[in-house]
Amino acid sequence: MEQGILSEDEWKVLEHAKPRYLVAYMWAAALFRDCADRGILCRQMLPRCDQAIAKVRDASHQLLMFLNSQLPLVYIQLVSYVVHVFIFFHCSYLGFRLYAATLQPTLHEKAIGIFWT
Repeated sequence: MEQGILSEDEWKVLEHAKPRYLVAYMWAAALFRDCADRGILCRQMLPRCDQAIAKVRDASHQLLMFLNSQLPLVYIQLVSYVVHVFIFFHCSYLGFRLYAATLQPTLHEKAIGIFWT
């Protein structure tokens, strides 16, 4: 209300509505019907607009439904496996580079430069 987006009457309607996001979709549907009644929008487009609003409403409902659910265990295990494999190979690679640098003293400065540059 402070930004002037809603009037006091609209805020009173929104304040007591349980799923607040549904009220916005009902307002949009009412606006399309009002435009069709005034002749701004042709009557043939009204069912398409209602279908589009219904699709967006269903998508937002699915998003809110999955918001509080846990991630699947298989996904967590897969991500954990990928991270462990990456860390293993990365550490092995750096270990081989460090070992090679100790065998060849001329490359010692280059090996140290890997870690501090």
